[in-house]
Amino acid sequence: QMWVYTTSAMFEQSTPAQIELFDHFSSVSNVVCFDLDLDIGQVGGMVTWIPPAQQTYVQAYRLYAALGADTGNFTRIQFGTDIPVGANSADLYNFPTEYGNLLVYTLSSLVEQSTPVSSPLADTDASAQSVSLVDQDLDFGDIGGSVTWQAPADDSLIIKYVAYISDSIQCG
Repeated sequence: QMWVYTTSAMFEQSTPAQIELFDHFSSVSNVVCFDLDLDIGQVGGMVTWIPPAQQTYVQAYRLYAALGADTGNFTRIQFGTDIPVGANSADLYNFPTEYGNLLVYTLSSLVEQSTPVSSPLADTDASAQSVSLVDQDLDFGDIGGSVTWQAPADDSLIIKYVAYISDSIQCG
C-alpha cells in the first residue's frame, strides 16, 4: 500500500489518501533456440518463446547475446531491433556463440525489465571433414575424379552437400 499525506507549514495531515500497489510481473518463458547454421562459431535459426501471461504493459521484446550465465552479472550486446508483442519468435543470423547465452527481455513504456529470461546457446557443427580429390584426368588444365569427404557425426540437419571449384584458397 501507499499513503500520500499533505503537509502545511504547521502540520502533516492525519488521514492520508491510500492506494493498493500491484507489482506487474511479465516475463517470457520456455525460450528455445534451434541452430540451423551448420558453421562452428555461429548460431542461426529461429528463437521462440511463450509470451507472458500478463501482457497488458508489455510493448516489445529485446534479444541480447550475453557473456556469462549469471543474468545479474554479464556483458551483453543487443541483437536486432525490438520485437513487437504478438511476434513470439525471431530469426537469428550469425549470432555470436562466444557469448554463450541468449537473453529475452520484456519492455514496457517505462523501462526494460531488469531480470531477463536466459537460454544457453548450443552451436551445431555439421562440417564435412577429410575432403579429398584424386585427379584421375590425365590432361593438363583438367581435373577429374571423385570428391570424397567424411560426413559429420550428426547429419540430421543436412539436406544436401554442395561442392564448388575456385581459383582462390579463401573460404567464406
